Amino acid sequence: MPVKLFGNVKGDLSCTRGLYNGTLALSGCGYDQDLKIIDGLKGTIAIKNNMFNKTGIPFSFVGNPCSLSIASTD
Repeated sequence: MPVKLFGNVKGDLSCTRGLYNGTLALSGCGYDQDLKIIDGLKGTIAIKNNMFNKTGIPFSFVGNPCSLSIASTD
């Protein structure tokens, strides 16, 4: 993990036969606490059989409000 990452992640994550399943709740996450390059990232991500899809994850990028979308690939 990069040294400048910060924040909290809670939840459960399991791996059975190479497949990940669980729910992760992120709060107060970001990159570079001093410069606040990325700040205030929070959201909950559900993972089922290695697949996840989440839109509208709020965060700030250099002080500007943004929204992040992430997804796994097939």
